[in-house]
Amino acid sequence: MNRRLKVLLFGFAAIGWALLVMGVTYVLDGIQAPGTGGVTITDKDANLITHFSDTNLVGVGTSSPSAHLHVQDTGLTNRGFLVEQVQSHAAAPLIRFQKAYGTPAAKAAVQNGNFAGAFVCQPYDGTAYLDTAAFGFSIDGAVSTGVVPTGFYIRTGTVNDSNGGTLRIVVTSGGAIQYPNNNQEVQWGSDVISVQGDTSNKVMIWEDGETQRASLSLGSSAGGAFSGNGRSSFGSTSYLGYWTQPAGTGYLYNPGSVSVDLPGLYLVPGVAGSDFDQPVPALFPTSAGTEIKALRVYAYLGNAASEFNFAVKKRAAGSMGTVTDLLAMNGTDYTQATATYDGVTGYYYVERNLTANPYTIVEGDAIWAVVRMNGNTSPGNAKIMTLKWSLGKVIY
Repeated sequence: MNRRLKVLLFGFAAIGWALLVMGVTYVLDGIQAPGTGGVTITDKDANLITHFSDTNLVGVGTSSPSAHLHVQDTGLTNRGFLVEQVQSHAAAPLIRFQKAYGTPAAKAAVQNGNFAGAFVCQPYDGTAYLDTAAFGFSIDGAVSTGVVPTGFYIRTGTVNDSNGGTLRIVVTSGGAIQYPNNNQEVQWGSDVISVQGDTSNKVMIWEDGETQRASLSLGSSAGGAFSGNGRSSFGSTSYLGYWTQPAGTGYLYNPGSVSVDLPGLYLVPGVAGSDFDQPVPALFPTSAGTEIKALRVYAYLGNAASEFNFAVKKRAAGSMGTVTDLLAMNGTDYTQATATYDGVTGYYYVERNLTANPYTIVEGDAIWAVVRMNGNTSPGNAKIMTLKWSLGKVIY
């Protein structure tokens, strides 16, 4: 309504007067002075169309707008907000957000950490509308003339949150995708799922967003590596697992680690200070294509940490009389090396890898370990407790 029409109608104190606009008759429900409620426009059947409040709020379908533009729907037909562009041009219809500091007459630059625009979801719980989800745009870097680093975020939740829910995904101005907090970072390429970056870590797995547990790095031209510095769950016991890619062939290392738990009195030297060898079968399916990558032996060692040695042996399918070492004894006596104490199990352990020449099992192979122990000061001070086999599988 222009100023001239408003003054004219107010001057006549028009109540219920008809207004003809573009061939459609509208009825002005009332023209009121500032502070008395504003202007309401209804159709000829007294259905509310638009309300202009005296506080610069506009309501479409509501006489009590709570924002500069408040659209209220009570039906399914023609509901919502539509922006249509009809033009022989590739440009899209727009909803534009503009954010500045200062005043309309003297604008100032936005700052790092500002929110530049947002869409907020407010479902009704029966008593109130709750802020439970949102997505929008935020400034995530230093602002200067011609440069405003702007990212995108998604929040979701179940209860009222002034931030619009819990932060789930962030796409930074640099193209990184972070979720569910600002520590995780991956980048997507043109493939279905592609990790891209330089020589730094590009996929990181965190515990509670504080402690890094695993990462995927590009490594050298020979292949990348997936490694972890925490524990990954395999079966009933948790051990470290990682993915290697040597010489252009992909291996899923440690898809399952097979632990053979032994009775404490089973592998015990009978005489203190004597050597004692014991074969232990590999109790896992020796399916073709499976690789033996490593063997870790746990032992109760009393007051010494270097009292055992071990080898890995095989009898190949079709050559049952031939036994070869996949991993020979480390030296000739019982001493393997100084073992590492595991505070979780309370035992010492030594792990030896076949990384340089992992053995791919052929169907029908027989695989076992030979463990060599020393009685230390008494038989009760040296017991083999667990053998953990780390297996790999060729995946391409």
